[in-house]
Amino acid sequence: MRTLAFVFFTAPALAVLLLSCDSIAPLEPATVTDLRLAAAASGTQLPAPTSARAVSSSESQIDITWQDGSSNETKFEVHRSTTGESGVFTLLATTGPNLVAYRDRGLEPGTQYCYRIRAGRVVSASKTIYSTFSNTACATPVPAPPSSASAVTASETQIDISWQDNSSYETGFEIYRSADGETGTFVLLVTTGTNTVAHSDGSLLPARRYCYKIRARRVTGNNVFYSEFSNTACATTPPPSSPPAAASDVNVKPNDSHTIRVSWTDNATNEEGFRIDRSTDGGASWNLAGGAGANQWSLEDSGRQSEQQVWYRVMAFNAAGEAAPSNTASTTPPAGPTNLTEQLVEAQTAELSWNDNSAVEDGYQVWLRWGYSCCPSGGACDAGISEYETVVAELPANSMTYRYSPGGGGGSCAFTAFGYFVMATKDGGSSDPSEEVPAW
Repeated sequence: MRTLAFVFFTAPALAVLLLSCDSIAPLEPATVTDLRLAAAASGTQLPAPTSARAVSSSESQIDITWQDGSSNETKFEVHRSTTGESGVFTLLATTGPNLVAYRDRGLEPGTQYCYRIRAGRVVSASKTIYSTFSNTACATPVPAPPSSASAVTASETQIDISWQDNSSYETGFEIYRSADGETGTFVLLVTTGTNTVAHSDGSLLPARRYCYKIRARRVTGNNVFYSEFSNTACATTPPPSSPPAAASDVNVKPNDSHTIRVSWTDNATNEEGFRIDRSTDGGASWNLAGGAGANQWSLEDSGRQSEQQVWYRVMAFNAAGEAAPSNTASTTPPAGPTNLTEQLVEAQTAELSWNDNSAVEDGYQVWLRWGYSCCPSGGACDAGISEYETVVAELPANSMTYRYSPGGGGGSCAFTAFGYFVMATKDGGSSDPSEEVPAW
């Protein structure tokens, strides 16, 4: 009976305990998920925006975008710095919830602007909670790009370029040109001044297609900012209507015993190139020695035979034909001296001697290869050696000896004579050099 009485007594008592507190039904224990939801509802947690980006969309505007990382913000704050990523950020603007973009207008071109964003939630009239800031994004407004680029053929050798200036802040324009189409390689042609909207590209080749594109630039201190490029404009120069003007003043001289340098005066403005002819029989017959492009004026003709006279002429050409031949000029590359030796003939005199192998030389040059190094006062001579080659003597034809007095410099700069060599001269040029002998 006592057992039953205990059970019977205990159950009503427990029931009374559970149903007390104004008869409110009992609550089950809260889960972790319930706690997180409750925290979010009360505004104690707010995820930060992410992936902030800043892009210059004009010379006075930057567009800022970001990714909304929260679901219960009531606003976003955009903060800005004009002193770099580590500078002072101040509140720029406040947007509404779920907005992920803002346009910052009225900016100064060439000035860097940095931005970061945070989410905010108004919990009560006196309480607002904020997320941490997003990453920092920076951009610099650049000049507006030019537009309506146009290229018009003006002559066989000139194309006129024009464009529309859409910027009020540029300090100039850069014009780029391609000679191999819209998708070819563009290289800088010229830089113009402020507010320029046209340029004439002269000295072009006839019957060629050229393409152009232009961009504005602004120089601010040591910084240069560029707009996007304009559209690409192309034009083709017409074929030449007449052959080019003839070349003149052809000059030839040996570069060594087997190479002749040919130079001339270019008198044409519409040539496509030059043909250089060579003769070894006084002009009775001619063979092609080589070619040169438009606006070039020299050619190196190698593989010649020493002691053999050679004649040259030059002819400009274009699609309309060849110009008249230039004047004719000739030279003979001399054979170089050999077997250069050196001996001391007196206490202060050394003599160079060599074999004269040429029958056409105008004379001989004696060359000294030398150098010097400067020694700091009270220090070691560690400033390095500067090396040079200098003509020390001009001798007449058929010379085979030269005497000199060995010596050197002094003072803070030490002179060093390394060695001597000899070359035959002809028509302002020279032969192969002889061997080099060390200087006394």
